[in-house]
Amino acid sequence: LGQFIFKSLEESGINLAPCGLTGNAKSAIWLGTASEKPVLQTSPSGIDQLMPSLVDRLDLYQYNHLHVSGNLLGRTQSLYQSLLHLMARASRPRLPVSVDLSNHVDHDYLKGLIHRVDWFVVDNFETAKTLLKLDATRVIVRSDEMGAYVYESGNEIYIPGKSQASLAEFSGLLIHYYLQDGHLLKAVRQAMG
Repeated sequence: LGQFIFKSLEESGINLAPCGLTGNAKSAIWLGTASEKPVLQTSPSGIDQLMPSLVDRLDLYQYNHLHVSGNLLGRTQSLYQSLLHLMARASRPRLPVSVDLSNHVDHDYLKGLIHRVDWFVVDNFETAKTLLKLDATRVIVRSDEMGAYVYESGNEIYIPGKSQASLAEFSGLLIHYYLQDGHLLKAVRQAMG
């Protein structure tokens, strides 16, 4: 957990104790800085409590990337509304947003997100097809057997098979490098090492 963001939240009067903060949560929300590591993560049970305070009190101008991971979108309507509010706030400082969809998410949830999210990361081609039909800007599809596919504006780039762990790392690195200069092919090469 990034100490400065933890300090910032505490100084804002937010009680973090009931939120179950953890560095290895399967579902999380984090705000990325120039480093590649998450700054803030919270467990699924704590995210509902943290979101309302987090959305309105965080100074988003100190970050360069907002990432929502796991299957948070289908949990509760209030959480979904909080996430939409956070993404709307992120547009003011022009903060790029990425979303990791590890499971199937309701079609209506996806429609509300399409134009607020710069990157979608998914684990299956069916979800990717749905996102592309809805005009998602960029989609990364991770598949153990087949490697990964990256889609951007009708272009498709294939990345040969890797382990699931290295595919997860690859997608994070790809987004990180893309945010530096906006060139997809260059970012793919850098992420592949």
